[in-house]
Amino acid sequence: MEFCSERCVACRTVDTLIRDVLKDYDDVELVKVDVRKNRELAKKFGVIALPVLVFLKDGVEVDRLKGAKTKEELREFVERNR
Repeated sequence: MEFCSERCVACRTVDTLIRDVLKDYDDVELVKVDVRKNRELAKKFGVIALPVLVFLKDGVEVDRLKGAKTKEELREFVERNR
């Protein structure tokens, strides 16, 4: 899950990069969560700063990445969790 907000510049950058990275992974799905529209879900996952990527397997969190990251860092995040 990608927790983000339209007003967050770093979120837009991470969104563009993670979507580009995920073109190489048919087995990974990205769900974008706008924290302004989904406050309860953001609260449930303890999101207090943006952007945040939460990797889930079978509905359970297995890893989390916070803040602006490079394309390489995002690829490593996907690789270690898929």
